[in-house]
Amino acid sequence: MAKSVTSELIMLGSAAAPGRFSFFRGFKPKAFRAGQKPRFENTILLDPTNAAHRDMLKKLNTTAKEMVAKVGGDWADFEEGLCFGSGDKGKKSKYEGYKGHWWVSASAQADDAPQILDRGARVLVVDAQGREPKFPYSGCWGIMAVTLWLQDNEYGKRINANFKVAQFVKDDKPFSNVTQVDVSQHFTAMEDDSPSAAGSSGGGDDFLN
Repeated sequence: MAKSVTSELIMLGSAAAPGRFSFFRGFKPKAFRAGQKPRFENTILLDPTNAAHRDMLKKLNTTAKEMVAKVGGDWADFEEGLCFGSGDKGKKSKYEGYKGHWWVSASAQADDAPQILDRGARVLVVDAQGREPKFPYSGCWGIMAVTLWLQDNEYGKRINANFKVAQFVKDDKPFSNVTQVDVSQHFTAMEDDSPSAAGSSGGGDDFLN
């Protein structure tokens, strides 16, 4: 079987129907676990009840199936390793904004940085002091362009997405996607509690068939 098959550019979101960004890291690559090479990442959330988003998801699914067929593969072998899926299923359902939406996750290697654009299609970059632009960010609305690539090697069979471009469209409440610990289940007040001891407190799927 072929080792590398890549699709044409696929647009996710539009000026009229943007998607919402999640886990956006488009300016500085980062390794998220030990042994992983630093990379850029972004996930876009699309609403399957929106006609435009529905068509984008259909295109993703159709393109992925065509790639598997092109190399003579079995779709069932790749179905568990897709770069898109329902936000109502699995661990992603716990993330803010995912329920009722489909997610599409993409990444890029450190030496192949995606282009990040503002509303005027101007390229945004980290400044001389290393500060990132204020947008895009996780929770904002935007457009993402990706290419799909088929992986079939010792690491498994997957359909991945290359993160090529992200454009900011409009603001919204930033996502935190942080699960806080229920302190009442693990911590109790101490008997010698006093202002001096305590110190200061801190503040503040049918459409794919």
